[in-house]
Amino acid sequence: MQLNRELAKCKKLTRSGQHVDALMRLRKVASRAKKTKQPRILASAAEQILALYDHAGAVRLFRKALQLTKGDGEFALTICVILRRHRRYTAAVEFIEAAQKKLGRKDIRPLLLLADIKERLHELSAAEELAKQVLRVNPDSIPAHRISAAVARQENRLDDALKSLSPLTTEKIPAHWEAARAWYELGHIHDKRAEYENAMLAWQKAKAHNPVGSSGDLFQKQADFVREHSAKTIQSVTREQLSRWHREADSQRVPYRLAVLAGHPRSGTTLLEQGLDAHPKVISVEETTIFGAAVHGPVFEGQPVDLAPGEILNSLSPEKLQSFRYAYETQTKLAMGEEQGERLTIDKNPDLLQVLPTLLRVYPEARLLIALRDPRDILLSIFSQALPMNHNAICHLDLESSAKFVGARLGLWLQLRDKLPVPPCELRYEDVVHDFRGEIGRAVEYLGLPWDEACADPSAQARQKVVQSPSYAAVREPVHTKAIGRWKNYLPWLEPHLCHLEGAVEALGYKNKI
Repeated sequence: MQLNRELAKCKKLTRSGQHVDALMRLRKVASRAKKTKQPRILASAAEQILALYDHAGAVRLFRKALQLTKGDGEFALTICVILRRHRRYTAAVEFIEAAQKKLGRKDIRPLLLLADIKERLHELSAAEELAKQVLRVNPDSIPAHRISAAVARQENRLDDALKSLSPLTTEKIPAHWEAARAWYELGHIHDKRAEYENAMLAWQKAKAHNPVGSSGDLFQKQADFVREHSAKTIQSVTREQLSRWHREADSQRVPYRLAVLAGHPRSGTTLLEQGLDAHPKVISVEETTIFGAAVHGPVFEGQPVDLAPGEILNSLSPEKLQSFRYAYETQTKLAMGEEQGERLTIDKNPDLLQVLPTLLRVYPEARLLIALRDPRDILLSIFSQALPMNHNAICHLDLESSAKFVGARLGLWLQLRDKLPVPPCELRYEDVVHDFRGEIGRAVEYLGLPWDEACADPSAQARQKVVQSPSYAAVREPVHTKAIGRWKNYLPWLEPHLCHLEGAVEALGYKNKI
């Protein structure tokens, strides 16, 4: 009971942004749980530690917890689900294998989880074979059909891919996330076959099968808050403030070697990150929420609602700034799994676009790499993505709300960029795919690094690591231009909503690129 109360306190610390303190207390809880042989408490502590990006430490604790249960199969399966949810795919495989030893080969749950992970890791033959094993036991398994279809699509066996998902069109499938994923996959198959009407119909059905549930109102409130707060922050920060913060940085502290790679989701940040991460003097941290949760949120927590966000940022003391830097750097090191050393850290996350004023207050010396793309292609790409329901996904349930989201998010950057004291490096997706070597070379030079030939082949880098982005499959392919202008294929559906993108299309120079 006492350890459960400690776990609850740790959750409160995490929610309030006190992540370093939460980690320290969680490690103590884990130590006591090991001594008193309480595997459930130990696993709960490990899950919280995992969410705070101490991946290696969490896996060690999960192993000990499983050992205390003498290898309980259901317990191992639960750990696997947790690890997969946190995108620790390789570690999850270890616990699937442990579950199989106890549950036996007739239990298809471990097979299905393993097939899903193997497809994610691009082990396509293994994924397809595992999906077949599941279908021999349960021919109606929608997730297994989806995995088979995804493998076939990536191998360009489009007839096989379409056949794999035939149950979707012949049976009434209840609303469920797995059904939604299958409909999204069917849409991508039709898109690759140039069957655009069928593709759009499939994506719209995917939206209908993605259950909003009782959390829908909460997700919408969260989405509205993020949008409004981001807009207020960027509007209230002045060029003079940003310039002063940048001047003060040189004399107040030793700079942390940091670059930020941001932009609207689906603008090519993952492709750029793979090229840059191949550089021997770069280490990247990909798609984490560390800055938002450990810094941006706590900065504004408890502040008067009538105080402008720019003034809140401006009033931060040197001591407070240093504490935020310490929290961010501590967790980032855990997420990377190694010391930064003399390398430049690149924090790649499109969502950082919304919190750039806070980031430039805490790290005014940071370099900014901003990925841009034709807003109309962004709209199509993000609408067709399988997004688990949260405050972002709820904005993309129909084309109108999705177009409004894209227009508003790009508007944030358009408002901020002219205020920046140091020009950012903007990289257009269209230029990047036409001349990857030239554009990635420009980014490398902007970061003050020497050219390295490894940067020229992002697909090679992607094959050597687990890519966290939804673009995990696409970035393993050689750089191509096929995704430029895809929106034109869907003009009959997009046209009624393009009015929400007009400002961004014109301001970013895409108006005449039809």
